[in-house]
Parts: sequence; structure tokens; C-alpha cells
Amino acid sequence: MKLRQQVNKETLPTEQDVPFNEHIMIEELPAHFPAPAHLPVYDGSADPAEHIRKFENTALLHRYTDNIKCRVFLTTLTGSAQLFDQLPAGSIRCFAKFSSLFQHQFASSRKYKKSAISLFAIKQDERETLRAYVQRFNIPVLEVPAPHQEVLINAFTQGLRGGPLFDSLAKRLAVDFLDVLARTEKYMNLEDA
Repeated sequence: MKLRQQVNKETLPTEQDVPFNEHIMIEELPAHFPAPAHLPVYDGSADPAEHIRKFENTALLHRYTDNIKCRVFLTTLTGSAQLFDQLPAGSIRCFAKFSSLFQHQFASSRKYKKSAISLFAIKQDERETLRAYVQRFNIPVLEVPAPHQEVLINAFTQGLRGGPLFDSLAKRLAVDFLDVLARTEKYMNLEDA
């Protein structure tokens, strides 16, 4: 244990060498530090906020202190995401600052949530099966934050080609989107037969 502490202190870069300030650098790793192999890696091409969320979940699970989070987060950056080398010595004093710098640096990679209005652009192709249309429609639905049932029903229905399902949905209004999917399932089974 004493050797571990000595090696840690002797091999630590000084504040002049790295952007972390001294209090981040001097905190020692716990004796049985869990270095998770499943940490997400970030190369600059994905949403930085999503990377932070995944990392924060891992840090919470392993109870990382703020100082340890800074040093462990650094290990998740690869390739063009290595902004660390460009930062002034001692400029990072906490994980919130590091996280903020990281998100600003990669703001152009941010993934924006889709609007519910974008669902109205989805149309069933001429030769597309109902099953394929439902699958294609449901993918962007997951990217819309809390869409209203009425919007889902209308966007799905307006995107359908004319036919028995469209007629059914036009004649008898659906209660909610699950009702639409249940009714659609019957027509998909007929189409598959």
C-alpha cells in the first residue's frame, strides 16, 4: 500500500503539466478502485450530452468523487475528442467545468430532438407493406419528446396510402395510438396471409 501511494505521488503530473488543478490531481484512487471496462468512449462524432449522461450514470454507480470523475472522464476521450491537451494548465477545478468545456467543444455534434411535426412527413410508399410502414414510422417517434396521442394518430393516419385501414381509421376515430396499432395489426396479418 505504501509503495502504491509513493508511486502515485511520484508519477503524478504536476499542475503545470495538465489542465486539472492540484486538488484534482492529488486525490488518490481508492485501494480497490473499480476501473470499469464498460465506460463509453467518445471520439467527437456523437452527442456530447449523451456521452456525459452515460458517464455520469457509471460514475454514480461506482460512487466516483468529483475529482476522480475528472480523471476517469479523461480516459473516455479518444481521437479528435482529446481537447484536454489544448486547455490551460490548472484551468479545470471540478467536473462541472470539465463537462461544460467538453459540451461547448463538441456542440456541433449535438443531436437535437425531433419535433412532432416531423412525423407528418412520413408517408407510406406505394409498394411498402403496413408492417414496414409501422416500423419506419415508429423509429422517429422514439426521437420526439412526449408526443401527444392525437398528433401520433393523425400523423400515422395521414401517412397511410388509401385503403381499408385508412378507411377504418377515418370512420371510427382511435382512442389512442395503441388503439391505432392494435387495429393496424389486424390489417398487417391480413396483408401477410
